[in-house]
Amino acid sequence: MGVKVAGSASNSTMSANDPAFCDTCLATSDGDGERWFDAVLRAIGDAVLTFDGEGRVTYLNAAAAAITGWPVEQARGRHVTEVLRVEDPVRGTILSDPVSWVAEFEGAELRVESRRGGSVEVQGLCRRIGEESGASVRHVCVFRDVSARIAAESRAATALRDLGSANARLESKRSLLQTMFQSVPCGILAVDRESRIHALNPYVETLFGVTSAEALGKLIGDALGCARLPNAPCADCPVGQADRCGLRCLVAEAFRRGTAVRADRKFEVFSEGRRRTLRLSVGASLGRLGVEELCFLLIDDRTEVHSLRRALRTEVSFSGIVGRDAKMQELFETIREAADSTAPVIVQGESGTGKELVATAIHAQGARAAGRFVAVNCGALPDTLLESELFGYVKGAFTGAVRDRKGRFELADGGTLFLDEVGELSPATQVKLLRVVQSGTFERLGSERTISVDVRIISATNRDLQREVVEGRFRRDLFYRICVVPITVPPLRERSGDIPLLVDHVLARMAGARGRDVLEISPEAMSLLSEHSWPGNVRELENVLQFAFVKSRGERVGPEHLPAALAKARASIRLQPSKAKRLTEESVMEALSETHGNRLQAAKRLGVSRATLYRFLDDLADARARGSTPPS
Repeated sequence: MGVKVAGSASNSTMSANDPAFCDTCLATSDGDGERWFDAVLRAIGDAVLTFDGEGRVTYLNAAAAAITGWPVEQARGRHVTEVLRVEDPVRGTILSDPVSWVAEFEGAELRVESRRGGSVEVQGLCRRIGEESGASVRHVCVFRDVSARIAAESRAATALRDLGSANARLESKRSLLQTMFQSVPCGILAVDRESRIHALNPYVETLFGVTSAEALGKLIGDALGCARLPNAPCADCPVGQADRCGLRCLVAEAFRRGTAVRADRKFEVFSEGRRRTLRLSVGASLGRLGVEELCFLLIDDRTEVHSLRRALRTEVSFSGIVGRDAKMQELFETIREAADSTAPVIVQGESGTGKELVATAIHAQGARAAGRFVAVNCGALPDTLLESELFGYVKGAFTGAVRDRKGRFELADGGTLFLDEVGELSPATQVKLLRVVQSGTFERLGSERTISVDVRIISATNRDLQREVVEGRFRRDLFYRICVVPITVPPLRERSGDIPLLVDHVLARMAGARGRDVLEISPEAMSLLSEHSWPGNVRELENVLQFAFVKSRGERVGPEHLPAALAKARASIRLQPSKAKRLTEESVMEALSETHGNRLQAAKRLGVSRATLYRFLDDLADARARGSTPPS
């Protein structure tokens, strides 16, 4: 701190740490000078203490009193080593020789013990003023409390050490993440809001035959090839098409929500000499990396899984649905495809074919499997009850509504709602259903509060809805809303080759439920079952087998254990002379030629069951082997 010295020729500014300042102050001996001297020393922020040649304290200002802990009046006249207890920086003991301070105080950082306890870190200087000896000798010590600075420096050093440790830990984690990023067995790309690539791992480079240098900064479609990714945005895409781009929409949704978007896209590429089936999904936003906000895309190689699925296409059971026939294998694959989406599905088929089983399988195989599967039969209730069943009601909405009740749509929120016999809906109910399908909103009966739900709708009907639309009994707009993915369940008569498989499956299930041994079925009984037309489909077959299970007391089911109507139906078919006459070698060969060898279609043309045609062909082969006349 600098002050101006009065009376100085130059009127210059001197520091309290400047020896010339001390000489000037002490040289002033009159009363005014002493008062001026005291006022100056009180005003400066540094601590000032003076002592004479005998070591007696002659002066200390308020700052010195605060550091030493000695009041000004009590300190005067005391020996300076009692007032200013300075620690020897080498030995750690209190310095007893004030003269040694002259050297020790020269800009050094020393510790001063306070009378009140504790110590203070100080920095300053000490000067001798006057003769070499005698009472006129005086010493001036000027020092400053630097405890806060030293503490701050210590904290800064500690913070720097901690920062270094944190940086080392971060570098270790970064190295670990980089190793994982480089070695994880799937493709990872980090992209910005415009779908420009900011990072990709070696898996992507190998899969698409590109390098990081070639791909970084480019749109996904430009870097990896439009044909290789589903709707990948690229610089050449028209603006309208880019706006509708599925991948870009998924990326935008991930940024908006900050979480992963549960939507997978499957596509194929030709890589490393083989065709690969890949799955692309959009992960959560990574937040900001530098100035860019990024999210990541995951590319998973599903080639082996896809191969296994193809190998399992001949499976005999799928989510409780049994069938080895080609139509059933096609149905299983359609169920898988429908399960991968959230589009509305309509299951069509005759009564008893298992439409609800198909709906259950779609739900169980899809992303909503954790949600509820809620079924309602639209043809079993009158309009008023059906409306309250679907949408719910509030207390007092009608007579008997004594409490609030959720409808099926609310119960199915986050899951699947199965509308069985949807073709039986009245026009009024169709209108209300259309609104929910379009907007996902509705009101309970008796309430004005709008409720929003997230429900996947699967419908089922045994009617020809397209004909119903043409004839005005079913709304066209509702039809197109619920019939996005149509699935047809084949009737049992069109897959009669599955009857033995179904028989074994149903009998085993019944035996397990009742704790009995699995029943065998005789060839005669199986022949009866195979030749029946099954207008009631699988449900009728289950009823017949349940009847046989009850009737049979042994381990074998024979024709006598089957319902009499089944045997009579077969007898009436056998007694039709027209059919027997048509089964000649010429007619059979002609039917097979017209159907390109399809025995089921040939049997339909001939008006007989496939089992009857098979027996005729077996007899024909035997007759040719014996050289006898073919059967007629």
